[in-house]
Amino acid sequence: MAMVFNRDVLFLHVPKTGGVSVTNYLLQVLPTPVFYVTKGPIGRAPPRMGVSFIPGEAHQTLATARDFLPAHGFELDQFPRILATLRNPYDLTVSYYTYKRTPQVEFTLLDAVAAPGVLGSQIRSTPGRSKLQEALGEALTELQPGTVARFEPTGGESLVQLLKELHRVAVDRGCPVETWRHGRALYATLKIRPNKSFRNVHLSRHLDFPQFVEALSSSGRNHLSRLSKYYFLDGAIPANLRILRFERLADEVRGALREIGIKGDADFPWLNRSDHGRYVDYYDALSERLVYEECRWIFEQGHYQRLQPSGAAAEQTERINATAGRA
Repeated sequence: MAMVFNRDVLFLHVPKTGGVSVTNYLLQVLPTPVFYVTKGPIGRAPPRMGVSFIPGEAHQTLATARDFLPAHGFELDQFPRILATLRNPYDLTVSYYTYKRTPQVEFTLLDAVAAPGVLGSQIRSTPGRSKLQEALGEALTELQPGTVARFEPTGGESLVQLLKELHRVAVDRGCPVETWRHGRALYATLKIRPNKSFRNVHLSRHLDFPQFVEALSSSGRNHLSRLSKYYFLDGAIPANLRILRFERLADEVRGALREIGIKGDADFPWLNRSDHGRYVDYYDALSERLVYEECRWIFEQGHYQRLQPSGAAAEQTERINATAGRA
């Protein structure tokens, strides 16, 4: 959700590691003034007096935070404690996969006159998902850069349902769009610069988990390859950085704050939790090895144990490791 800081603490929000929950907790308990950094304010007003919003990137690494903070009167090494959460990479990757498979719709509310044009492809179909998908797909086929499609529900679907369905069709077709609502209509335009995560959303909907992991690995840049940037700066872990384990997050956050004299009496909120089965059930030998190799440092430092597949998967792992050793 956000990077959070005050005079005592800097919290770096590592994606998919409980950051939404930690952000909400810190905004309740940290001594004010407290600042949070994200693309837009949380809610319509600050959560409490003395909490201020700063526009910026929510998922800042140590290096980007070092460059960002001086403009607001802070230096990275002045904080008594820097907090960053860490999650088992196997569990993290499953959570990332299921998150990408879940429709996530972003929209910006604009006045209708601000749209650069309107494409006459309104929905004129009876209720029904297949007909709705057909109408949406036809509109996306006609949509061109510089034009805007305007959709008016004519059946029983709500604008929220329409947003979700449009997003689903756009992902299936590999056609990233910007969407927003105004009045009783939905608007969509092609993204000139597609969101960097759009490819992964598209892959997650069309590949099973092992295939998805292999595709991420072959891309050379993914959520795991960037992970170390939240914990290392110039090749070392800063002395004031405290790594918090996701699996016992509430206790570790409270403990880290108590070490610097901050008592947090508020309830710890568990928010934005992904719904998926046991992460160990998602892996075959190849996907396990790929995740392990992407973040070997986490295992070598003893934060987590390497996943050991059983049965035939274990035999396959041994063959893969043996082949890699001979290469």
